[in-house]
Amino acid sequence: MGAKSSTGVDIDKLAVKTAIENGRLNGLSAPDYTVALGDLTQNVSGKYDLILANIVADAVIILSGQIRRFLKPEGVFVTSGIIVQREDEVLKAFAENDLKITKRHEDNGWLCFECTGN
Repeated sequence: MGAKSSTGVDIDKLAVKTAIENGRLNGLSAPDYTVALGDLTQNVSGKYDLILANIVADAVIILSGQIRRFLKPEGVFVTSGIIVQREDEVLKAFAENDLKITKRHEDNGWLCFECTGN
């Protein structure tokens, strides 16, 4: 989709292996395409234009306190995998960490938020 590089992180060894293989099948390889085994921001450095996280609310709440140090000034944080019943907790974490919601999406009780650090 036009990205010059991408970095992925997952806590599951099989997911990392599969992501690397899928990247290879799509013509992607290091150093422009990397996938690391780790927890949230562990093993990640640098600043990114776009950060995607499809994880549960508890992890989003934790991540919201760390994400701004990885976002470029005009960067966007997109997170999904949040059940609607946990929305208030996630919104509170966003507000406490100066993440501004630019878009909210809902489908069948699942939420996705697009945020900026501005």
